[in-house]
This record gives sequence, structure tokens and C-alpha cells, in this order.
Amino acid sequence: MKFYNLKMNAKKALTAVSLCLALGFMASCDDDDTPQPSVAALSIFHASPDADSVNITIDAQKLNTKPVGFMQGLGYFNALAGERVIEVSTKDGKSVLKKAVSIIEMKYYSLFLANTKEAAEYVLVTDTTGNPASGKAKVRFINLSHDGDKLSLAKTGEQPLFTDEAFKTATKFVEIDGKKASFDVMDASKKVIATLKDQEIVAGGIYTIWVGGSAKSTVEAEKIRAKLFTNAKP
Repeated sequence: MKFYNLKMNAKKALTAVSLCLALGFMASCDDDDTPQPSVAALSIFHASPDADSVNITIDAQKLNTKPVGFMQGLGYFNALAGERVIEVSTKDGKSVLKKAVSIIEMKYYSLFLANTKEAAEYVLVTDTTGNPASGKAKVRFINLSHDGDKLSLAKTGEQPLFTDEAFKTATKFVEIDGKKASFDVMDASKKVIATLKDQEIVAGGIYTIWVGGSAKSTVEAEKIRAKLFTNAKP
């Protein structure tokens, strides 16, 4: 299992470079003798269905090179451990949400922009878990549909892996076979409302399946859908 390598990437983080400059280091941050800052790994995802595409900053430093759309996100990057101010704003610069989150050194996190644009909030979850058994992978489920039922997740044609998970719930990781699989998201009546087809689930990998969108919106682009994120590769 290979998570994003915090130690290997410590010198590459925007926040780490800024720290070197702020402390007045004259030597290059690429110098092996330069003290390295305490960092955590953070990924950020857009799960607010009516917020359109957004820009994301951490401590006033822009992270994205192009606007991040609904159900899109930024993979792991290094952030200084401690309290970091994350701001999500519209393409024309209007703030959607600006709030501090606390992250611990050498931990892995995913941060989701959740709920509607007017009621936007962050959902921060810890990603660290142990290795799966031989031939197995690990998966968890996060319900970020703000106005729907409690949701369940199953491999297509099988019993649910997770049942009746409420909004903003992140389950624990569970083991599944390391092979290609399809997944169904079901509402409280066990009706399938979203499907992920033919996902490459590799033995030794760790994955998050998350659901965003509105159960009640009539706007096609805002309706419930599911996405798979690879937390760690074999």
C-alpha cells in the first residue's frame, strides 16, 4: 500500500516553500540541510451541487490552476500542520466559504465542500488506515447528499457494504476483493439512485466512494452522483 509520500514531497508543498521564505532562509529549500516543516497531506473535493466551479486557496495561496467543478477535486498535497485557513470562492472572486481547519503532522485528510452554496460547510475526514489483507483492497463510503435519505452502498448484485449512512457520515474502511467491480448507491427504500460501473479495484489499494448532489433538484447537473477516489495505491 502506497499513500502519497509526505516525506518525499515535503519540499514540494506551496506552504512549505512559503515557510522557507517567511523564515528568511537564504539557502534553497531544495538543500538537504534545510530544516523541513511539519506537514500533513490534504485532498480537497467539491460536493456542493449549486456552487458552480470554484477556486480554492489555503492560507491565501491558490491551489488550483483551473476552476474545480462539482464532483471534482484536488489530490493530496502537503499543507503545514496546525490550523490552516481554507477558502473556496466563485470564479468571479465571491467567497463561498472561508474557515480554518486543524490538521495533524504526518496524517492524511480529505476535505469536502458540502451542502448548498448558501449553507456551505466543510467536512474533514481522516484517511489513515492499515494495510488490507493479501488479495484484498479497502473501501469506505461518504454521504454528502444534503437533502436526501440515508444512503447505502453495495457492490452491484450483492448485499450492502454500508447501510443507512446519514449526511456527512464517513464510514470506516472495510475489505473487499481486489478486482474490478461496480457499485450501487441506494436510498432508504433500497432503490438504486447512482451507479459506478467497472471500477478498477486493485488488491492492496485503498479507496473512497463518495456521493454528492441533490435528491430533490430538477437541475440535471445538480442531481445525485457518485465518485471514487484512490487514497492509496498498492
